[in-house]
Amino acid sequence: MQTCRTCGHEVKPADQYCPNCGRRLDQYTIPAPQQPQTQANPFQTPPPPSLVDRRDDGATRTLCILMLIFFYPAGLIYMWIFRPFTKKTRWIITLSFLGAILLGFIMIIWWTTMPGYLYFALI
Repeated sequence: MQTCRTCGHEVKPADQYCPNCGRRLDQYTIPAPQQPQTQANPFQTPPPPSLVDRRDDGATRTLCILMLIFFYPAGLIYMWIFRPFTKKTRWIITLSFLGAILLGFIMIIWWTTMPGYLYFALI
């Protein structure tokens, strides 16, 4: 395995971009240090689910997109917990949705303060 020179995250040889920081890997990778081979411990427990990288799981990414579309607040929480996208992408999605909500509130306030609002509301 190789590691990203920017963040030190392990990357696959076929990756063109680091799944952690998003940097291009063609010239920014270094081989990972070789670890000595040890015998497998039958009593060793697997890492907890919160530490497992789920970015390559297509089902997680698809579920996250569907939740962002149909169940917005729950989709944001799901996206930040399970991390199917890079950190930069998560921030862009979060700020875009929050900007859309803010724009919606501004439109509601603008529409309800129009002079003919009560006339249209009573029809």
